[in-house]
Amino acid sequence: MLLDDSVHGPLEAMKAISDQLEGQGLSMNAFNRRLGDLRQRQKAAEYTLPPGEGSPGTEAVAHAGLTAAGAVLGVPLGVDSLARSAGQAWGQRRDRRDSGLVLDPVSDLTKAFVKELDELSRDWTWVVLFFDVYERTGPALDRWLRDLVWGERYGELPLKVLVVMSGQGRLAPAVWGEMTPFMEEVVLDSFTEEEARDLLARKGVTDEDIVTTVLHLSGRLPVLVDMLASHQPADPGAVIDPAESAVERFLKWEDDPVRRQAILDCALPREVDADIYRALANPDAEPSTVNWLRSLPFITSHAGRYRYHDIVRDQILRLQRTRSATDWTHRHTTLADYHAHQLAALETVVPEIGERWENDQWRDHRAAEMYHRLCATPHETRLTVLQDCVHAAAANVETLSRWVRLIREAGRDSGQTAVTGWADTLGTSDSGETDPETALREILAEPFLPTTTRALAHTARGYYRHIAGNHEQALADLDRAIELQPHNAWNHHWRGTTHNELGNHNQAIVDLDRAIELQPHNAMGHHWRGRVYHELGNYDQALADLDRAIELQPHNAWNHHWRGRVHLELGNYEQALADLDRAIELQPHNAWNHHWRGRVHHAAGNHSQALVDLDRAIELQPHNELRHVWRGTTHHKLGNQQQALADLDRAIELQPHNAVGHVWRGRVHHAAGNHSQALVDLDRAIELQPHNAWNHHWRGRVHHAAGNHSQALVDLDRAIELQPDEEAHGRWRDVICDEVEGCGDQETGRGRTVG
Repeated sequence: MLLDDSVHGPLEAMKAISDQLEGQGLSMNAFNRRLGDLRQRQKAAEYTLPPGEGSPGTEAVAHAGLTAAGAVLGVPLGVDSLARSAGQAWGQRRDRRDSGLVLDPVSDLTKAFVKELDELSRDWTWVVLFFDVYERTGPALDRWLRDLVWGERYGELPLKVLVVMSGQGRLAPAVWGEMTPFMEEVVLDSFTEEEARDLLARKGVTDEDIVTTVLHLSGRLPVLVDMLASHQPADPGAVIDPAESAVERFLKWEDDPVRRQAILDCALPREVDADIYRALANPDAEPSTVNWLRSLPFITSHAGRYRYHDIVRDQILRLQRTRSATDWTHRHTTLADYHAHQLAALETVVPEIGERWENDQWRDHRAAEMYHRLCATPHETRLTVLQDCVHAAAANVETLSRWVRLIREAGRDSGQTAVTGWADTLGTSDSGETDPETALREILAEPFLPTTTRALAHTARGYYRHIAGNHEQALADLDRAIELQPHNAWNHHWRGTTHNELGNHNQAIVDLDRAIELQPHNAMGHHWRGRVYHELGNYDQALADLDRAIELQPHNAWNHHWRGRVHLELGNYEQALADLDRAIELQPHNAWNHHWRGRVHHAAGNHSQALVDLDRAIELQPHNELRHVWRGTTHHKLGNQQQALADLDRAIELQPHNAVGHVWRGRVHHAAGNHSQALVDLDRAIELQPHNAWNHHWRGRVHHAAGNHSQALVDLDRAIELQPDEEAHGRWRDVICDEVEGCGDQETGRGRTVG
């Protein structure tokens, strides 16, 4: 399988390999199904599924799962960058620092991809993955590809699978350093004289005078040796000096003037296919006539597309732009107009701008149009391409990075340093991705940016700040977006969800009310308002909104999931199970659906059934500590104390700063009579969560069991102080007081306590 710089990230790379295998009659069915699930998640637009956190008697605290995020105008944010950003966001979230690991779509898909490769490779001697022009794709693929071949993160790559990377530079030591003992580096430098003579002999060039001339003029550079030998010159004078340019060297042997001009023109686009060839060379040409290009020694073909060798293309481009600026502009404008025509046809089928930016074919034509317009008329195109960058940022980081790269390539290929400077100001991180906040900051400084685009830029930047946990800055951006576009429902939606993150639930309701008023048939608005009502404890209103969300989007698993959780809060276990059954039917591989169905079974006392679901949740997401906490508590309820301790040990190993794991391990030790070990865990829980009443409650009960009544009373007093309306704290204090002489009583209305 051969991949070039038409892929812009791990997901596109895996999809391209899957498509090539499909062309060979081999199907990666499980991978493609999983990819379909993730695309559905994108379209579901930010139905985030947070985990629960806390003891079984308390409401779970949310985390930032993979947001399928309709960031702007319903445009989904990219799953690759979003999962990474969401993990950072929830690390900073108030009172939710110990949330579970976020879902990682790249990891999820890569595991499925590796498993499929393993199965397919059993019938093949070798499977070779070629990553060509790696100097371009490396920044976007490096770390993913390193983890893929390393085998620890995604599973062992089959030994039959070889990964070959071809590029002009060396691999980055910071990424690939540890892999050095397992790699074979082949440096393709100039030929040795022996290698050059061998190639010439295989091309039929054996005359010593001709060989000597070729060796001298080519400098033994492989592409030039091959080029000069390809037409078997009859004498040394027929060997053209390569310094005259690649065009002149080849055109000496091409007599057809149409083809001579086509060689020049077809170097202008980054890729050529039959349609582009007809647009440039001959509108009436049959598609098959373009096949002659594959006979040229400096052109490679793949899947009906043709690419010039970089060295040759660079020379032709330099010749074209210096020979005639007018022709250069005209040819690039012709190509831009061709892609604009293709876009117009696509836009009749895909009318919504958000859907266009999700459409691979539309994006490819738009990127090609912008590249050629930048080459033809850079200053006239600047504002348009910056507006495109805003839409690209609203789509996902990968698309934004692609647009910044095309600006840089257009500047390099057209010799316009000002254009490459525009790309530089938009910023690129060490990973090769463009930082959206940096890019949007620079674009917002543009004085002539249209109002709608400016509002979109603030909305997109507000979203990125939102998922990075910078909620105050996000609010400032969303306030500005609403000021510029007060009737855009998404601006109010995102400001509402940001207020929700900050705990400003009533303000969140105001914004979500306005979003729903502007877009009453948007299921996401009802979904999120239902979730905010859930956090406020207004379960009837939460149910009404989630009912409406399901009416509008009956096949969205998150709607059913959250309605199931509201039913759980109300003690409606049968309805909760029905909703979570439906969520699992729609998303059978989502660990959180199984996790919460397990918790419903747990709450209903069906602990054996709870274990089945929690086992499945851990199988799907083995490194999430909350899975192990809840399975541990379930084993505890069933009397399986050793298994309970094993799960709780694992939970604490995964997240040593999560108080919940320590509380429950303390309770299990307490049940087993290991009071000293229980106190160690409960001391740690209180250190981590000093204002949690139940931590003090359980430490008080352990002190009581150990006979330390005075210390037990201190802890239960503190529990009552923190949670005066909870009867259990007062009842247990009464139990201790009944056993202690001189323990004075005071009526509190919640059982007897001591003054």
